[in-house]
Amino acid sequence: MNALQLSILRHKGTPDRYGMPSHATVDARRILTCVGLTWNEAPFKIPPGRTRKTGQTKA
Repeated sequence: MNALQLSILRHKGTPDRYGMPSHATVDARRILTCVGLTWNEAPFKIPPGRTRKTGQTKA
């Protein structure tokens, strides 16, 4: 689980941010599945208003 990482990239011309997940090992995927989570290795756009500390959308 220590090897799971998420890099956050910020677009220079816009306020857009993107998440770039690391590769998850088979064991890490099994642990995540046991607790009802998944790990997607595809890059994704981070929705506006997401905070770093809680991961929750600002009200």
